[in-house]
Amino acid sequence: MAKQVVLAILDGWGVGRNEPISNPIFAAKLLNIQNIKNRYLVGSLQASGIAVGLPWGEVGNSEVGHLTIGAGTVLYQHYPRITIAVRKGDFRINPAFQDSFNHVKENNSWLNITGLLTTGTIHASFEHLEALIKTAKESGVDKISLHLFSDGKDSEPKSFLNIYEKLQEFITEGVVVSSISGRHFALDRDSHYDRTEKAYQAMTGLISKTDQEVVSKVESEYETVNNDQHLTPFIPKGETHSVTDNDSLIFIDFREDSIRQIAESFIKKDFDKFNTKKFNNLHITTMTEYRSDFQVPVAFPSEVVKLPLAKVLSDKGLKQLQVAETEKYAHVTYFFNGFKDESYPNQAKILINSNNVESHAQEPQMQAVAITDRVLEGLDGGIDFIVVNYANADIVAHTGNFQSTIEAVKTIDEQMARLVKKVEELGAVLIITSDHGNAEVVRDSITGKIDTSHDPSPVPIYIIGKDFTQPKSSEEADQKESEVVGILSDVAPTILAIMGIEKPAEMTGNNLLPALKS
Repeated sequence: MAKQVVLAILDGWGVGRNEPISNPIFAAKLLNIQNIKNRYLVGSLQASGIAVGLPWGEVGNSEVGHLTIGAGTVLYQHYPRITIAVRKGDFRINPAFQDSFNHVKENNSWLNITGLLTTGTIHASFEHLEALIKTAKESGVDKISLHLFSDGKDSEPKSFLNIYEKLQEFITEGVVVSSISGRHFALDRDSHYDRTEKAYQAMTGLISKTDQEVVSKVESEYETVNNDQHLTPFIPKGETHSVTDNDSLIFIDFREDSIRQIAESFIKKDFDKFNTKKFNNLHITTMTEYRSDFQVPVAFPSEVVKLPLAKVLSDKGLKQLQVAETEKYAHVTYFFNGFKDESYPNQAKILINSNNVESHAQEPQMQAVAITDRVLEGLDGGIDFIVVNYANADIVAHTGNFQSTIEAVKTIDEQMARLVKKVEELGAVLIITSDHGNAEVVRDSITGKIDTSHDPSPVPIYIIGKDFTQPKSSEEADQKESEVVGILSDVAPTILAIMGIEKPAEMTGNNLLPALKS
């Protein structure tokens, strides 16, 4: 039985092609990671599509990845659950939506729909937005106001106008677009409430209308902004409606973390991060449960995760530590714990403030060094299990800056050397893996086009410890890494096997050690 185990999740670090023009991880020539592969157990895991409870071909993401790793089983994720409800017709009769529609009809008021307008399916879905507009109209709602967040992260950097053109099919009589906000403002999750405030002001009419309609305004913004994430919140020229008394407001994003701040500003009566309106009789509904203390109607409650890894270890009386920077605070806490914000007994968390920069490409090192410092302190302090998220690869790859992504993964490479040295000293075990692909494809190798979105690549798994040595050449190591030996839900059962703890029946994943050693 290992004295201590560290699980290092390298966010957005996939196994890609050996192409220096497209793959920053390969271009960086990472000596420490290569040394790990040459000396210890190595393989790769499927982290997208059906392997993590998503539709075939659908890319993975941080929420799904951490949830699946922590649960030790494949869960039916929000996106396919809601999409199937749309296609089967259950979406149309969802009680939470119908209550929202009835509120509008009883008060002769407006239905406000807000969320990310995206070609992706990581935070929200265009199909869900379309279905909600159609369902509302069919249910007799004749005044619908859209407050949309532009993407540029899970969609192409400047794709808003293309998606907006597609939306025009549903902008029929009684449907107006009332505000546009870049996700940099509307979906901030790092307590930059000055950004959130700008989106809130656009949604509530606390800023003046522009003298341009949506398309011309966005085109003029593109003269100085090269990514839809950074579109400054605005109210367009023409008919609009700001959120007001007696209205209904539906948040369509199904991913819980990034939407919390803007939702909180409408939901919490004691919200004090910036000045807000005090609405009378505003009916608020969320697509999923963003936070347990919000206490508003939820259209699609989360599945119950009965025995995640964190609870299994807690029930054994083991000491646990969760470490991340605030850009990824929810992933090693809320999602890893199985949709649970509160810590389990004997479980502590350390969240280090991310750098306050407009783009993390400016400082691709992020807080990796400080994070490693805390992990090393935890090991020296006798913590039994530590889960740590390194955000650099994912966050910086999303900027599309190839050179900064190289610097980001080099930083991680250096930190892995520090972790390996410590676990070798202590006789502990280090497991390195990822939640989804991203940084392995930042540029199309044929067209040179920048790619800022996630990729369906498998992710690596390395197991470092005195019982897991496997000497091999670099060529053999790279071949081993390309071989898929399992899926993300196999990580938790593997950790339990290493720690000598029986896997509960609720975990359907497998112990990876036999496959990795073969």
